Amino acid sequence: MDVIVFVFTSLLVFRAGYIQTAYSALLQALDYKLPEGFIEEAKWLWHKGSKDEAITTLERGMALHFPDADKLKEDLSHQTLNRRKIYAEALLLYGRYSDETCNLESNAILKRYKEVTDIYNNYEDGHFYMANYYDKIMTMLLEDKAGPDPSKQGEFVIHVVKHFGTSLLYGNHFIYQSLPRLLSLWLDYGSGVVEMEKREKQQNARLPRLPLMRNVLVKLNKIVDNLCRQLAPYQLYTAFSQLVSRICHTQPDVFQKLKEIIARIFVHFPQQALWNMMAVSKSSYQVRVNRCKDIFATATEIDSSLHKFIQDATKLAERLLELCEREEKSASMSMSQHFKPLKRLLENSNFSRILLPLTSAMTVTLPTTPGSHSDHNPFPSNQVYLHGFEDTNDFIPVTLENDFIPVTLENDFIPVTLLQIEIMPSLQKPKKITMIGSDGHFYVMMCKPKDDLRKDCRLMEFNAIVNKFLNKNPESRKRELHIRTYSVIPLNEECGLIEWVNNTHGLRNILVKLYKERGKFTSGRELQSMAPSLGSSIELDS
Repeated sequence: MDVIVFVFTSLLVFRAGYIQTAYSALLQALDYKLPEGFIEEAKWLWHKGSKDEAITTLERGMALHFPDADKLKEDLSHQTLNRRKIYAEALLLYGRYSDETCNLESNAILKRYKEVTDIYNNYEDGHFYMANYYDKIMTMLLEDKAGPDPSKQGEFVIHVVKHFGTSLLYGNHFIYQSLPRLLSLWLDYGSGVVEMEKREKQQNARLPRLPLMRNVLVKLNKIVDNLCRQLAPYQLYTAFSQLVSRICHTQPDVFQKLKEIIARIFVHFPQQALWNMMAVSKSSYQVRVNRCKDIFATATEIDSSLHKFIQDATKLAERLLELCEREEKSASMSMSQHFKPLKRLLENSNFSRILLPLTSAMTVTLPTTPGSHSDHNPFPSNQVYLHGFEDTNDFIPVTLENDFIPVTLENDFIPVTLLQIEIMPSLQKPKKITMIGSDGHFYVMMCKPKDDLRKDCRLMEFNAIVNKFLNKNPESRKRELHIRTYSVIPLNEECGLIEWVNNTHGLRNILVKLYKERGKFTSGRELQSMAPSLGSSIELDS
């Protein structure tokens, strides 16, 4: 029992960044000569920079603790499970280190990776690194000046997609690398088939490569179809934006699979998925709109209760677009005066419950333990839904202002302030609105027109992944380093919603206030009048 404690202590403190403490625990564990010990020793040596010594330690350890390796590969019984796990981990580490140091040729490294999955198939890391290595070889083949061998390229694509997918069945540690990559390979290969068909039609001659590519695509479609039936819905949702971005795929069979995958995710997570598809449904490109309608129709075939929800959400999107695009010369507006249809829509008792698109409600939380966890709920259980909008005549709790006006509301004395739709003094004139949540709290959003927020949305998704990696790193975790993220919801190609970060003000507003306090404020019109014309002389007055 003590030796197990020493091994796990070494592992945990090593991951936490306490290298010397890890080494002390490792020395005590090595005295017991357990197989786990030489693996941790190799990791420690590698981290220290003694790479050749780390590889030698692995070779010596495998020879010492697994002299019956050939028999172990054949005995797949439950009794040998623990030994097979340890041997697979050692083999994988040996393959990775050999790859990084170019200690072995590619065929020998690939053989090591294959041995890992043969001896312990339910190993996420084994399948991931095998797919990664196949992907590396495939990339080298594509960069070959002599031109890639079509048959080999197709064979490698199948291997990469298959093993990336299999790794996801056994865990989520590499999900943000495995899933996007396998989807890109599948979707890009489908596009490649379409391009090849166009070329054949233009040249009016049969291309020998095309039948081979079609055959590979059939196999890829089958692999992806089987995989998506086995993966948990929350796993697929992590790549939802990527899937939706390829909604106009031109290969019919690929789009059919794509539609089924998106519809399945939509059925499981309609609240989050709908906000992500809002911009597609209101796109100016008709093909994209039609494809979105097809997906909605497929989803409602699976769950008929979604029909009214989609209708209500579409109406809400239309009203929010009106709010974004409405031009007003004054500095503020009123919801009850200027946007009556939107206010009436939410006051309707039959209106569907629609999630407030907060970053906390839209970000996937993955399980912290190994395994696929098919029943895992990736979103908070206490979801907040849109209940209404705060207006100029109502009182709300202060969150962003400094002036408190105490009033009595429902026999409770609380600090409140008056608020209305504020028009920000910037180029696009975005509007700051306050939404009322089903929890009784107030949430500020910015409705921004004349700006494509799709890139901002992708940036926030990227930042969320960066935060996950910052949290994994011991040093950044200790210093609590993270990027403050907020929700960005595109409503079409030119408008969208941005979650307002509490206790923040626009830089322009702060500067204008300071200029006014010092009597140095200059309006935009005054600046324009001071600006010289294009034909003016550049000479300065002495």
